[in-house]
Amino acid sequence: MKTMDTVIKESPVSGGEQKIFQTKKFTETINLIEMFSLECQMMLNEILHYKLKSYISVAGADKSEELNTLIEYGLLIAVHNPEAQLRRFINIRDLNDRISALNIPGFNKNMSYENLVNWCLETIPNRIPDICPDVIAVKIAPEYKNSIRKVGNYLRRKFDVEFFTDGEIDDEGKFIYYSEPWGSYQTCTGYQFPDDDITDLLDKYEANRCGY
Repeated sequence: MKTMDTVIKESPVSGGEQKIFQTKKFTETINLIEMFSLECQMMLNEILHYKLKSYISVAGADKSEELNTLIEYGLLIAVHNPEAQLRRFINIRDLNDRISALNIPGFNKNMSYENLVNWCLETIPNRIPDICPDVIAVKIAPEYKNSIRKVGNYLRRKFDVEFFTDGEIDDEGKFIYYSEPWGSYQTCTGYQFPDDDITDLLDKYEANRCGY
């Protein structure tokens, strides 16, 4: 079985090579995911939301037992991608602190985020494992790519919320915000999810926060 220690070199997959993978259906994928702990599912939700939102193929994720489970069961593949590891730190201060602690010559903490990432990749690629020892780059396994957008929507409906305001002001003059399950819509009886196969599976696993 693959683990976080099983890192492959990232390379393009040709059309001929892609045919060897047996595509996993959406229902089959959800049945597998629902075997995992809630913490594991929420980690996958975070990774997929980041990937789907930014349309990238590889994402950096914190090493953990949950991540190891996702790799072990074949949903994710660990790959060698130093840039994805560096970009795990969205806050430039976090990345600056890690590099400063290594006392690397030529480091300038006043660089912009993009310049800092590029400087690391071009100048000190051999030190990136020291900067990001707790981060691993992962991508979706090829056999799950066709269903992964629907899987992401399933997990977001299960866990995420959206905040909104109707313009109401509190006693301090601030807008009052309300929350609703992500992807739902309001009806006269409350919030509902769309009537589709994603909601059907939420019902199956008693995970429909809008009722079923």
